[in-house]
Amino acid sequence: MQERVTKMRLVMRLLCGLAMVVLCASAGKAQIIVLAVTSAASFGRGMPARGSIASVWCLGVQAQGIVMSETLPLPLELAGIRVWIGGAPAPLFGVAEGPGYQQINVQVPQEAQPGTPFGPDYVEAVVEQNGQRGGNAMSQFLSSPGEFFRWPGTNFGIFQHAEDDSLVTPDNPARPGESLIAYLTGMPGTVPAVPTGAPSPEDPPAVVNQFDTFSFPYHDVYRVYEPASWPANPDAVAAIVPLAELTPGVVGVYQMKLALQPLLGAGNRQIVLVRDRFSFFGFGETYVSSPVILPVM
Repeated sequence: MQERVTKMRLVMRLLCGLAMVVLCASAGKAQIIVLAVTSAASFGRGMPARGSIASVWCLGVQAQGIVMSETLPLPLELAGIRVWIGGAPAPLFGVAEGPGYQQINVQVPQEAQPGTPFGPDYVEAVVEQNGQRGGNAMSQFLSSPGEFFRWPGTNFGIFQHAEDDSLVTPDNPARPGESLIAYLTGMPGTVPAVPTGAPSPEDPPAVVNQFDTFSFPYHDVYRVYEPASWPANPDAVAAIVPLAELTPGVVGVYQMKLALQPLLGAGNRQIVLVRDRFSFFGFGETYVSSPVILPVM
């Protein structure tokens, strides 16, 4: 048990730290300007789902190197910086400052409300530091079923072997037919709902609501495919997804069980997460994540 807890802590440090990337550009002190909002997992442009982790990219924010939150629930202010998403205060994971633009990792508040002059599907991000506020950015919510976390500087996803909790790497690849644990952000709401800024509970766990019995009239089916198979060959499933839930003790990080199919080929396989939404009236919408690499034996 202690070994399992230690491994989980190492994975959580990786997940919470990998997205804090200091990016440099030739810019000096300036008025605060929000350049963009992205998923903290894939850096795909757009606002991830409420409760998930976003990266806010801006100019004019001052911090000393990388400043990380060390408390739970997450604070609403860090290094004199506050962020609002959709009019609601956003809890802060950390701030990274280089000689150019800055990155602020936040949890998208459950209370965030869309609706801006750009349209009803847009949400506003505002940054303030020491009373100086500016740089409103308008972002649409990402049309993604969830985005896999990556190893820093690569497109390899962060996966664990379910059998022993060891990390999946090119030297310790996944095996066809085995079960893995994947880590994501940007998935939909959970049952029970977790308050903004609070760590996820362990008992009962916060399960993605499409996997419980209370999602009527909607039913979502998650599968993992190789991009070449989707949507051309929907029967060529790379992995099925029996469960997804928020990782206990962590904010905004989801863990998903993957059951790899026995015929999955060897090598560095690109995979995507696909969510098909069905309603009482039939088929609805399909959402596809950005791809990551899974090493397979």
